[in-house]
Amino acid sequence: MRRRGWARAAALTAAIAVGACGGGGGDDGLVLDGSPRVPDDEGVATALDRQGVTLDGERTYELSDELASFSTSTLAAEPFIQRRGQYVQVGLAGDTVVWMAGFAAVLPVAGTDSVFYTGTYENQIEGRATFADGTTLRVADGVQPLEPGTEVQAQIDATTHEVIAVTILSR
Repeated sequence: MRRRGWARAAALTAAIAVGACGGGGGDDGLVLDGSPRVPDDEGVATALDRQGVTLDGERTYELSDELASFSTSTLAAEPFIQRRGQYVQVGLAGDTVVWMAGFAAVLPVAGTDSVFYTGTYENQIEGRATFADGTTLRVADGVQPLEPGTEVQAQIDATTHEVIAVTILSR
């Protein structure tokens, strides 16, 4: 019986992630077409269950019954429960998470808890780098904008939620 419930939840998450849902970033809906997604919050999912998520051990939100959970880089639907301990961005409707974009595990790199994201850089708007898959990331002071179309690996400081270094993979 429990297994069937999880299967239904996974199917619902997949259906929603392919379509659209409300909330997040001041937008009326989430469309996974590469349009920029500006999160309402982001951080490490330190606690996560079917009722809610806590980011960075500090901020707790309820989860929508129609949560869209997906990989930020592939846009493929993914079970949200797999994101415990990983870096995520969330779109909110009030205090309820309506979408969750998963990144990756947090790694200690030279004394900084870091997350690595790979994508094709498009531009920088209001201090946020935008990428072809719709991901947007806040950029730390001193990190220079790149040429549009450049494939990069961005190092995100999981504490400050900012890109602190960029490695060019191809132009």
